[in-house]
Amino acid sequence: MRDALSFNAVWLAETLRIKELRDGALDDAAPVARALGRGGNFAQRLITRAQALAERENIQTTFVHWQTLSKLAFALLAITAILTGAGLAASALGDGSHPVNLMLAIAVLLGLHALTFVFWLVGTVASSSHASGMGAVWLWMTSRMARTPQSAAIGQALVATLQRSHGLKPLLGILTHAVWCIVFVSTIVTLLALLSARQYVFQWETTLLAPEAFTVITHLFGGLPSLIGFPIPADTVVAQSMAGALPANNSAGPLWSQWLLGVVVVYGFLPRLLALLACIVTWRRQMQLLTLDTELPGFIELKPRLMPGSLNTGIDAPAPDLATNSGESSQAGLIIPGGHNALVAIELPNDITWPPSGLENIGADLGRVDTRAQRSALLSALESKQYDHLIAACDGRLTPDRGTLLYFQALAQTCKQFHVLILLPDTMPENNRTTLWQANLERVGFDSARVYTGPASLTAQTGTTQSTPHGNH
Repeated sequence: MRDALSFNAVWLAETLRIKELRDGALDDAAPVARALGRGGNFAQRLITRAQALAERENIQTTFVHWQTLSKLAFALLAITAILTGAGLAASALGDGSHPVNLMLAIAVLLGLHALTFVFWLVGTVASSSHASGMGAVWLWMTSRMARTPQSAAIGQALVATLQRSHGLKPLLGILTHAVWCIVFVSTIVTLLALLSARQYVFQWETTLLAPEAFTVITHLFGGLPSLIGFPIPADTVVAQSMAGALPANNSAGPLWSQWLLGVVVVYGFLPRLLALLACIVTWRRQMQLLTLDTELPGFIELKPRLMPGSLNTGIDAPAPDLATNSGESSQAGLIIPGGHNALVAIELPNDITWPPSGLENIGADLGRVDTRAQRSALLSALESKQYDHLIAACDGRLTPDRGTLLYFQALAQTCKQFHVLILLPDTMPENNRTTLWQANLERVGFDSARVYTGPASLTAQTGTTQSTPHGNH
């Protein structure tokens, strides 16, 4: 079974994917190292990388800001819905100076709702997954308020994530029906207020229909509301409520008021409420099945770096030798000068000579690597090289940190054998942490026989005689 992921985490990863496809790849040596250190499957490592990049590039702040603006957009829609509901009620009843035309009142109160509800039902059944209704308005309002390139990527990522997870329709449905529920709550409250404060006379008016038709309409609309307690006016009341009827029944106002409220509740509010609940249930079900599509462009290219052949985090348990492939003979462990080997200096200060004396001819000199961009570029370059031996030199005066250890692990996946060379300047040999380096490297799974404390001990490995690598500098 696939593990469900946090929606915000998948959304953020998709945002980074779109941004990098649009603007170019970001320097991600440290985020990749963090992902390698935390472990997990490919999707989880993609998310860890995305979170690290988002924090560093300030995308996380923009992401939270976009979510805040989306809530503001919905609040504006809610305020508009309240005003709309009050306006519909006031338009349907009028100012009380004229009789209320029941047919027109129903059309005003339910007409737009019925039309849009049918459109929503058709759209739900249809295969189209484009944004529509109040949900589309909400997306448009949020994008208009968040006018930055990063915000545009966030909006695109939201739609793309929802479409792939089949969550776009239910989410936009939640927004649409929530707004309509607010409209009808406002309508019902305003109707109650107006009906309580004014005297209204209700009547049926027609030019074409026979008077008997309104008896049928009254029972047709009042049937379902009557099941929950709303009254249905008697046929005689309906006949006396016809325009021009004699004698006019002006005392039937409370009865028609309750009938009209029942029609609005049952045919307006309740369908929207049930649709809202259905969308919420569907949304939660889809989110339980949410996964990250790791085959997408921008993701799949990261797999060699995030899922190397036999990665070891070196945190929880003793690990296999990262520096030596299984099945190699001891003779294959010798470093042949001039072979397919390489040396690289990791954050090595200028007071340490590079390359060290005696190691100039071991292999290709990849130079000094100091910045995140250089680290990322080196990993990318090494993926296609697959050196027999890769030697990474570090400053023995520094304290080994988790980031460097994780970067060494990433480098170890790009070659057949990986070696660490701990260097010190000749002027300050006593100020060193070589023992701490050796202990930490061994703790995270590196073979102690591939950790050298000076050029001399590494030079001994280039002949046919194996020497103890932990010699003095």
